[in-house]
Amino acid sequence: MRRLLALVCTIVLFSSLSFGQAKPVVVIIADTHEPLPGAWVYDQGQLIVEQTDETGAFDYGRFPDHSELIFFHPDFVRRVLTKEQIAKENFAIALERVSYTTEEVVVTGHRFGNDRAQIAQATSEVTAKQIEFQQPRTTGELLESGNVFVQRSQYGGGSPMMRGFTANQVLLVLDGVRMNNAIYRAGNLQNSIQVDANALGSADILFGPGSVQYGSDAMGGVMVFNTFDPLPSLLSKTKISAKAFTRYATANEERTAGGTIGFGLRKWAFLGNFSYSDFGDLRSGRVLSDAYPEYGRRREYVERQNGVDVIVHNDKMSIQRFTGYTQSNILGKVRYWHNSQLNATYALIYTTSSNIPRYDRLEQSRNGELRYAEWYYGPQELLMNRLTVHSAAGGSVYDEAEITLAHQDYQESRHDRTRESGNRNDRTEDVSVMSMNADLGRQLGSGKLFYGVEAVLNDVRSSAQRTNIVTGESSAIDALPRRRSKHDDASGLWGLARAAFGADRVDGWAALHAKHADLEIRGQVVLQFPV
Repeated sequence: MRRLLALVCTIVLFSSLSFGQAKPVVVIIADTHEPLPGAWVYDQGQLIVEQTDETGAFDYGRFPDHSELIFFHPDFVRRVLTKEQIAKENFAIALERVSYTTEEVVVTGHRFGNDRAQIAQATSEVTAKQIEFQQPRTTGELLESGNVFVQRSQYGGGSPMMRGFTANQVLLVLDGVRMNNAIYRAGNLQNSIQVDANALGSADILFGPGSVQYGSDAMGGVMVFNTFDPLPSLLSKTKISAKAFTRYATANEERTAGGTIGFGLRKWAFLGNFSYSDFGDLRSGRVLSDAYPEYGRRREYVERQNGVDVIVHNDKMSIQRFTGYTQSNILGKVRYWHNSQLNATYALIYTTSSNIPRYDRLEQSRNGELRYAEWYYGPQELLMNRLTVHSAAGGSVYDEAEITLAHQDYQESRHDRTRESGNRNDRTEDVSVMSMNADLGRQLGSGKLFYGVEAVLNDVRSSAQRTNIVTGESSAIDALPRRRSKHDDASGLWGLARAAFGADRVDGWAALHAKHADLEIRGQVVLQFPV
C-alpha cells in the first residue's frame, strides 16, 4: 500500500512539474526559421534586459505578465509584443531582416523612406557579406560590384560615373556626411579611394537625380557608404569582439593587413578599425588581343641618373613602372545608448596615402619621346569628426529624427615636371568643411512627411609654386589654367580670379594665394504616400 501511494505521489509530482513549466520562448529569423543569437529583449524602462543565446532563447520568466517586451537586433526590424501576443505566436518570435536582396530591399541611403517600392530611382546595394567575400582592393572596385562604371587615370584612383555624370555631379556620402566639397572639379576625381572598403558594413547606390534630397551635386546619383557601428551589450557583462585579416595579391604584389575590435558595455560601445595597404607596380596579363598587341605594356620610363633625366628601357614590359602606392586608414567610434528612442554616435575617420603616380601622364609622348619625368598626386589626407544623434520620441514634431554635425579637414596636391626640366610645378589645396544636417519624419495618416535642413561651410586655401629640384628654391606660379593675352590683366579668367581671390603679378606670372569661404544652405519637405 505504501509503495502504491509513493508511486501515485511521484506521478502527480512529475505531472505538476511538467504542466507548471513555462514553454521556452525563442527568437528566430523570419525567412529561415533559424535561431537568432545576440538579439536584445527588454522592457519599456529597460529595467530588465536579456540577450538571446546561440539557440535564440532567453530568460522569459524574469518579465512580469503585464509588461511589453521589446525585441531588438541591429540587422532586424524591431518588434514590441505583450505576453499575450507572444503566446499567440506559439512562443517563437520571428524577426524580419532590415535588408533583403529581393525587390523589397530597405535602402538605408535614401533620406525619404527606405522601401524600394516607394523609391522612383534605380538602386543597388553592396552588403557586408558581399564585401567580405569579394575583398575589394579599394572602394572603386567595390562600386564596380554595385554596377557603377569607375574610371581610373592611374592605379591609385577611382572616379565613379553614373548616368553620364561624374566628379562634382555625383555625390559621395560617408556615414551621412557629404564628402563633396568646394574643390571638386568637373574632371574625373579619385576621391572614392579615401573611403576604406575594409571598414564598410554596407554601401547603397542611388542612380539618377538625387538633388531634391542631397543638393545640386547629386545630378547623376548618390553613393552612400556606411561604416561599422559599435554595439552596446545592454547587459551587465562586457561584450568584446575582435577580428583581423591579411591579403596578398600576385598581380601587384599587394600586401594588406587590418583589424577591428569592439568593446560593448551596458550603455556604451567602442569600436576601432585600421588597415594598411602596400600596392606594388601593376603587372599586366600575358594574353593580349591581336587588335591591341601593345596594350598594358610599359616599354620605357624616365629615371633621374646623376642629375639628368634618362629614358630607360623596361626589361620587364609587363610591369607597369610607377603605379604602386600605399594607403593607411583609421576608424574610431564611440556610441552611447540611452534607450531604444535616443542614442548618439561619435566617429573619427582618418585616411592618408603616399604619393600616387599619374600613370596615363607618365605614358604621354611629345615628338616621339616621353614627355614627363614626374607626374603624381601628393598624399590625399582626410580627417573627419562626426557626431550623430538619433531620436525617436519627438512628440507632435517628429516620429524619428537624425541630426549630424561634422567637420572635415581635407588636403590634396598635384605635382608635375617635364623631362629635362629642373623645375617642378606644385599645387596644393586645403579645405576645411563644417556641416550640419537634420532629417526628420512624421506619420500623417496613410502618408509620411519628411523634412530637413542642411548647411555646409567650405573654407578653401589654395597655393601654387614652382620648385627647382636642384637648389630647392621655389617661387609662386599660376594656380589655375589660363590663356595669356595682352588683355588678361583686366579681363577673362584672371580678371575674375583677381576679383574673387586677389591675384598679383610676380615676374610675369600670375601668383595666386587663394582663400575662399562658401556657405550652402538647403531645405526640403516631401510628403510620401504608399503605392
